[in-house]
Parts: sequence; structure tokens; C-alpha cells
Amino acid sequence: MKKEFLENILTLLTVVILIDEKVYPEEVEAFSKAVQKISEQIDPNILFTSSMAADWFKANRDSVLLKLKSEGADTLIRTLIMKIKSSPQSKDVFFNMIRIAHSDSEYHIKEHNLLQIAADVWNIPYSVDRASIAG
Repeated sequence: MKKEFLENILTLLTVVILIDEKVYPEEVEAFSKAVQKISEQIDPNILFTSSMAADWFKANRDSVLLKLKSEGADTLIRTLIMKIKSSPQSKDVFFNMIRIAHSDSEYHIKEHNLLQIAADVWNIPYSVDRASIAG
């Protein structure tokens, strides 16, 4: 169960990076740090280093990107968000989604929409100045 749950988090955080169809090193670094911290919260016995997280991203990037470009992208996103909803880590996941989205200094409308869906489903207050969102 913990492995599948962690996989859902890894995939959702990967979606944050890939949703605007650009990948910046800062995003991958923020992803790696987030995964390391969240995996420790899920199970302190899980050894998931930043390097391992970056490797996971590289190994799964293409398959997640394919899913994001398919007609089922919205379903994938909503399913991942729902699977994480009841987790005690959902707020940590959410705040790390924000860190990843902002790490490249370009907050894209697709990133914003993804975060808004998560905020609504997870009942987390979230508001952003529309002027700070890139097209």
C-alpha cells in the first residue's frame, strides 16, 4: 500500500513539472527534495534519496508525459488527487506542488489549474494573484 501511495505522489509531482510541457532543472531539484521528505513521512524505513527521486523522474517522465497528452489527462489528474485526498500528507504534497510550480520562476496557467483542482478536492485554501500567472 505504501509503495502504491508513494507512486501516486511521485506521479502527481511529476505532472506538476510536465503540465506546462517544459522541464527546468530547478523543478526537478524541488521534486527530488519533496519526494525525499514525503517518503520519510510515509514510512521512515523507506530509503528514497534525492538522487533516487531524480532517477525516478527521468525513468517515468516519458510515460507520464504521454498520459498528459492523451484524452485521459484530466481523469489521470483527478484520480491521483482523489487517491491522495485522505492522506495525512496531502497538505505537504500540496505545498510541495506549489514549490515545484514556482521553482522555475514561471508560474504557468496549467500549473495554476492543477493546483486549484487539488486545493478544491483537498479543501485547502488557495488564492493567487492572476497577474502572476503566465499563459
